[in-house]
Amino acid sequence: MDATRYEHDLDDVKSSLKRQQWTTLGTILALILTIFNSYLQFGRERTIVVPPTVERSFWIEGGTVSTEYLEQMSLWVASRVLDVTPSNVAYKNELLLQFVAPSAHGTLKEAGELAAVRLKRDNASTQFDLETMRTDTKRLAALMSGKLETYINGQRVSSITRLYLVAYRFASGRAYITAFKEVPHGDLNAALAEL
Repeated sequence: MDATRYEHDLDDVKSSLKRQQWTTLGTILALILTIFNSYLQFGRERTIVVPPTVERSFWIEGGTVSTEYLEQMSLWVASRVLDVTPSNVAYKNELLLQFVAPSAHGTLKEAGELAAVRLKRDNASTQFDLETMRTDTKRLAALMSGKLETYINGQRVSSITRLYLVAYRFASGRAYITAFKEVPHGDLNAALAEL
């Protein structure tokens, strides 16, 4: 028996065990840090929700959203309600109703159907040109101001500055429209109080 060889093998096994112990300790520390980080992130989720059309980047985190999201979503809503012709009003109403909260569905559906009847009866179309928009990210609302042009039989009959309020609620990572209405003044807080 070669005692030197056995001692050398024993030293190799000991060093191998020591490396395994350090590796195990490192893995345990990484696991503890991962659990701690997960605990800190709990409840701070950021959900990325895409409005029907994306023109700029935006974010949604918990119950708040970025201004860019409200602006893009509100422009999309306004185009479905205000940029209409007799031939596309019914289609645009159906698109819009897919994003309406159940509590506002009946009201907005009825308003869309009345607008469709009026546009078809008068052979009218409308176009909204946005001039300004104010948003409230905490209360999930936007107030838009712009020119609403009305055409009958292809001739422009009016061009009036109008104000429209759009309000939302978020559920399951999706925006739902709770209100879309014309307002008489440019005070976003007062318009929201009237809802």
